[in-house]
Amino acid sequence: MRPHRSELLSDIGCKVVAVSDSKVALHDKEGLDIDCAILAKKDRNLSSYGEKEKLENNEDVLYIEVDFLIPAALGNVITKENATKIRAHHIMEIANGPTAPEADDILAQNHQHVFPDILVNAGGVIVSYLESVQNHTHHYFEEKEINIKLQQYQTTHRNAAIIFALQNIDQAIKARGWI
Repeated sequence: MRPHRSELLSDIGCKVVAVSDSKVALHDKEGLDIDCAILAKKDRNLSSYGEKEKLENNEDVLYIEVDFLIPAALGNVITKENATKIRAHHIMEIANGPTAPEADDILAQNHQHVFPDILVNAGGVIVSYLESVQNHTHHYFEEKEINIKLQQYQTTHRNAAIIFALQNIDQAIKARGWI
């Protein structure tokens, strides 16, 4: 559980119906009391939140039917073995590499939208780098550019982000006369 992310989602009106940490997973289809869950997590004991909401297995949190599934802590939690059980309409990858490539293909075939970690959670180093590139080249990246690339290549969000990044690197290398 990433308390500040759950709190942010709750604050903007999202109904957070499940959270988990390394020991326990909680679920309430009516919505969890995020403030109570955060207090329990701060005490390093999310299991103190309440008995009725606990899931038997932490992995079960992945299979709840929700609009958004947000894997936020571990890599490789969505695999080719469990991808068909995922019932979320959209997956927002906040963790680094939570979806295996084979699972990504399965989710795409099932029309489940994966917003990859490379886009969603690029991290401080990459953001700093992009800010530096923008300051030096006066080129600002907009969401529309990525969406156009996505449609042009008819590919997943992950592949579009990688293609877009590689094209920008290629242009920068050529502009500097390195090739």
